[in-house]
Amino acid sequence: MRIALLLIFMCIGSQVNSQSVGKSFTPSQGVSKATADPGGSGIVTVVPVSPTVIPLGLNRYGGPTANNAGTKQMSANRIVLPPGARGPRNLHKGADSILMIMQGNLTSLIGAGGEKTFIMKPGEFLYVPGDVWHQWVNPSKTESVIFVEIRADADDNTNVQIIPTP
Repeated sequence: MRIALLLIFMCIGSQVNSQSVGKSFTPSQGVSKATADPGGSGIVTVVPVSPTVIPLGLNRYGGPTANNAGTKQMSANRIVLPPGARGPRNLHKGADSILMIMQGNLTSLIGAGGEKTFIMKPGEFLYVPGDVWHQWVNPSKTESVIFVEIRADADDNTNVQIIPTP
């Protein structure tokens, strides 16, 4: 139930920042506002304010992580891929990922060379084991792809390896 509420919460109010599509620049660091329950229950709400913009067009709106909510075993982010954008080909060392597609059709390239392709539609889930190369691509020319990524890694900035792609 908590995960379902978290997914719904993170997908409300998506914004698209397409400044990175087809351009070279230094990634900006996104901002999220975290608020702890003053009653000491350990509950923390996280509101993504602005995205971390990653080269090639991926916009990551930060959800709960070890850094802002004190998570110990998982992290979650809302990802927005503007039309024609693609994320970097990467893997998460030892950390499984689950995606839930909220909007658009996501092309998932799996393998170091993108050998396998999966087309994911809204409402569908994709499980990617740790140590598996993957890349997210939005083939649409008109619609953004929005999905939630939940990882078995409390710090979403660690254990990431990237392969340069054309």
